[in-house]
Amino acid sequence: MKRRTFIKNTIPLAFSPLFVESIIRQKVSKMFGVGYSPEDFKERKLIIVNLFGGNDGLNTAVPLDQYDIYAGHRPTIKIEEPSLIKLDMSLADDRKLGLHPSLLEFKSLYDDGKLNVIQSVGYPTPNFSHFRSDSLIFGAKDGTFTSNVEQGWIANYLATTHPSFDDRPTSQYPYPLGIQIGLGYRHNGFVHGTFNNIGVNINNLAENNFYSNLRAPGSSEYKMLLEYLKQVELGSQQYRENLEDYFNAGSNMNGSTLYPSSSLGKQLKSIARLINGGLDTKILVAYQSGLDTHHSQVDISNTNLGNHAKILESVSKSIFAFQKDMEGQGIDDKVIILVISEFGRQILQNANVGTDHGSLAPWFVIGTPVKGGVTGRNIDLSLVDGNHTADVLQHDYRRILSTIIQDWFGNTDTVLDQVGLSAFSGEEGTPDGKLDILNDDEVVTDTVNNFSEVFIDVFDLVEVKTENGWTYYGRTASSEKYVFAIEHLPDGGNTEVFTAQIRITDLLDDGTGKNFYERTNNNKGNFIFGKSWNLTINSGSVNGFVNMRFFISFSRLIKLEQHATNFYEGIDNNNTEKSNPLWLKTVDSLLTPSDDFNEMGATKGIEGVGPANKGVFENQNYYQFDNVTNFDNRGGTICYIVTDELSGFGETAVPGTIIFTEGGKLYGYNGTEWVKLFSSQ
Repeated sequence: MKRRTFIKNTIPLAFSPLFVESIIRQKVSKMFGVGYSPEDFKERKLIIVNLFGGNDGLNTAVPLDQYDIYAGHRPTIKIEEPSLIKLDMSLADDRKLGLHPSLLEFKSLYDDGKLNVIQSVGYPTPNFSHFRSDSLIFGAKDGTFTSNVEQGWIANYLATTHPSFDDRPTSQYPYPLGIQIGLGYRHNGFVHGTFNNIGVNINNLAENNFYSNLRAPGSSEYKMLLEYLKQVELGSQQYRENLEDYFNAGSNMNGSTLYPSSSLGKQLKSIARLINGGLDTKILVAYQSGLDTHHSQVDISNTNLGNHAKILESVSKSIFAFQKDMEGQGIDDKVIILVISEFGRQILQNANVGTDHGSLAPWFVIGTPVKGGVTGRNIDLSLVDGNHTADVLQHDYRRILSTIIQDWFGNTDTVLDQVGLSAFSGEEGTPDGKLDILNDDEVVTDTVNNFSEVFIDVFDLVEVKTENGWTYYGRTASSEKYVFAIEHLPDGGNTEVFTAQIRITDLLDDGTGKNFYERTNNNKGNFIFGKSWNLTINSGSVNGFVNMRFFISFSRLIKLEQHATNFYEGIDNNNTEKSNPLWLKTVDSLLTPSDDFNEMGATKGIEGVGPANKGVFENQNYYQFDNVTNFDNRGGTICYIVTDELSGFGETAVPGTIIFTEGGKLYGYNGTEWVKLFSSQ
């Protein structure tokens, strides 16, 4: 039984024998080295808490070994040494930190081994604009990147690992892949070139109204929670009912009475309730603003107090309550929290009892799976350039992201490459290596195929209707959306009555290492596959050709073209040959995607279906192929070919390899010679 169904059956989660047994089984399996299954990783989540405005890391975590230098740089706004929370006096002197007195709960989390402080986080060539730096961080870029960040790393990651996502609720994805909350506009991290709804914004236009009813048990707070921004497109609106179900089905556990009434407290309380209601969303982002402390950062009569202190208190109490909530739900081993900020503040205070924009700052990783400790040494406060630190960057933030994507989510180097983080996945201890921030038994050491979804998504299509001689097929769960159609009795073609069974299979590479495109030995291109299909005759017979329609998600075609372009540009930027979408079918038998494709091409004979005509039926786009013969017990696919010449392939090709030549011709290798399939021009 799925956890969502289990909750909706109104059995209290915390006291469920099934749930308790599941937790015990997981813990025991790790104790005895049994390890994880893909299902274990599928439930893992990342909660990002964005301290927007540039958190003053130096007053957040004071280097105790340099307190006198710190006090000299900040005579008015320094936190008095007796007030600092001594984090861990067993560490080496250059790692001893004094936490701000408002971070009392962070100290508790650290003592429980559930908090890691990562020192001196930033990126090369810092940019001191809030929105630009925030955009760079959520785009996996640094200050040397001069273009606009058009796609966020969260959106890119989620799209890469969920190739069959279709921008709106489906039976496979009734929930959005990402959620942002606490911000009044769509954040850069969730912007994607193809999908509008990779990350759904569930913040209300009026924050006070949005949170007004959260304190009242049994109230209809979800009605306010799910008032999406007007600029979010139709697809995200379609998530509304499903998210209502999750929110209504959920409740807060041990941490419910601990959440502060602050904005961040209510955001995390809402997220915890959605998770408890069965939400499977992978990455959720909450926001805490107000960190731009140019003036009045502290109360000069008591530097323990002031604007910065209030925010840190909210952060500490909110995250602590959320962690206790996860523990009460029994899923704390499935969730980690990453606390970030777009940059830090300057080392020296300014003349307005505040601090100006700086570069390096600590980030925090929190949760039961986290290896507690302090990662990195204290910043060297004697190295100053004007008011800024002149110390070196210790931890490029992309090393943290790479660690989470691979060691926590369990994805391969291919995923990191798609997200732009493959340069930060080296060995621990190296300048561009991953970080030792997860407990050893939580690190994925042997990535298995896709922890986000089933790699090969096969679904049979059902007959929806017959109209004007065409039979239309759709998915069982969303039959209003057509996928495939056959004209049984076209003029001059088939005259027999028959019924067909059609199966569609997703084959677009999802970054798990099963790539269906690769460069060949002589460094020319091969191809990329998209959706494939199999068609068999259930009853009756066919005595002539039929006409077929493929109803295509243009987001998938765009994604295919992006893959092909990226692959092609890696071969030779001077070449310009790349095919149109090519529709193919097997010569003699059904297609088995996992067996019949490899990095060199198709392992069985494939030929072109023929030239396509574009059309629209009931507001859905399709490609139509006429005069299609010999299709019973056949499979096929769509692909792009990205190569520019035929010569030299005979020595390296295997039977079934397909290439597209610079003359616009498609050829297949039958084991002896190259055979022309058809022209895409």
